[in-house]
Amino acid sequence: MICHIETLELLRESIQTWGPNQLIGCVFAEAKMNSITQLYKFYINNFDRSIAVMDDYRSKSPPFRKFIDQAVIQHGKGLDVGGYLIMPVQRITRYVLLFDSLLKCTKKTHPDYNNIEIAHERFKAMTDFINLSKKKHGKISRS
Repeated sequence: MICHIETLELLRESIQTWGPNQLIGCVFAEAKMNSITQLYKFYINNFDRSIAVMDDYRSKSPPFRKFIDQAVIQHGKGLDVGGYLIMPVQRITRYVLLFDSLLKCTKKTHPDYNNIEIAHERFKAMTDFINLSKKKHGKISRS
């Protein structure tokens, strides 16, 4: 969580000093992103186990099932818990698309082009890791 907060702060700083040669890709290309990458890898590797544990608790504990069901009704906005748990996994593919679009709209001579390219490659590698994990450990349910 700390790495996400740090990334958000770096983005805010960049936006506050916005100009024609503003750098934003560096926020996602920096070494700090290794922490986020590791966090996502851990999350993805344990996703199926998390769903299985939650389903097991739901089947064994009527109070837990009631709590989850009430939470979904009151706050779910059409999603169950599994729908929320898959969101971080789906977010990675959105980052790939975002940086792909940024690359298309950024001149190769712009000072941030290489940073955007590095960020794109980093998120693409995470997407490849997700796909490999799906094949290796069985598909991520609910994706």
